[in-house]
Amino acid sequence: MVCIKKILVAVLSVILSLSFVGCSASPDGEKTTNHNDITTTQKTDETSAEDVVYEFSEDKLFEVNSISELLKTHKSVKVIDKHDGSENIQQFFLYDGKTVFAQKWTGENGNTLTEGWIKGFFVEYADGQYNASVNVNEFTGADAECPYDGAITFAISEYEIELIDETADSFILSLSFEGQSDDVIHKCTVDKKTHVVTNIHYETSDGYTAKTDCVYDEDVDDFGLTKGFDDTKTVTMHINTITDGKEENKTVEYNVPSDWMLTPSIYDDYTLYSNAEYTQLFEYPGHGENYTIYATNLKG
Repeated sequence: MVCIKKILVAVLSVILSLSFVGCSASPDGEKTTNHNDITTTQKTDETSAEDVVYEFSEDKLFEVNSISELLKTHKSVKVIDKHDGSENIQQFFLYDGKTVFAQKWTGENGNTLTEGWIKGFFVEYADGQYNASVNVNEFTGADAECPYDGAITFAISEYEIELIDETADSFILSLSFEGQSDDVIHKCTVDKKTHVVTNIHYETSDGYTAKTDCVYDEDVDDFGLTKGFDDTKTVTMHINTITDGKEENKTVEYNVPSDWMLTPSIYDDYTLYSNAEYTQLFEYPGHGENYTIYATNLKG
């Protein structure tokens, strides 16, 4: 059972009426009423900012901090992790109504890795080449949901959450687990009005620190992922598999940017071929060329 400290705010000792009013921004920027959002206390004769009492809700914390929920009211979400001299920037935004994930990791030695997720494709960008894969075990393709929806909520889900302090604008939460060392400071800062996470801070007495900043509505670098769909080619995949003695054949086509090398993401003993007779191992034909891949676990 998660321990939540109740916060009581002193207000002027006049007759007050309690009302429960929640205001959340709709995608077009207008304000809509949601009676489950925020508990407020207001004067009967007038309303001022000082009269509003924001109560912390753990349920609301997890509800509003999924990436899909955040993108209903923000044009972008950046999750910036810094620790051990490295930096990892995860970026999320919408393209054609679907969540796009674009990530850049920079190591302590300056090495970088850029990768992304768009329209059901996992893409790694290296040495001027987009290497992409699609999960043909599920055949979801462009209809797949972004697998990184919990980029923020996963970071706090394993901990006991306790409200330990507040400022004019923020709730300060303690994140802890049973047996955690006393010299650990692990806190999460949450916007008071929206319950949106803005910062997660981890620190130990020996000087180790890890910091996660959550930034909203900034421009993002998508590494050309969306621009690539202005010029596409067709990749056809024939998947021949046998499982528990049952043979199955599936064929699926994908339209992907002309400069991507797309291959199936498969987790069993498959071999990729360029012909239906399974005599020529798959070789990428080059940019701008439509091509076919034959994948099977019956040979190779």
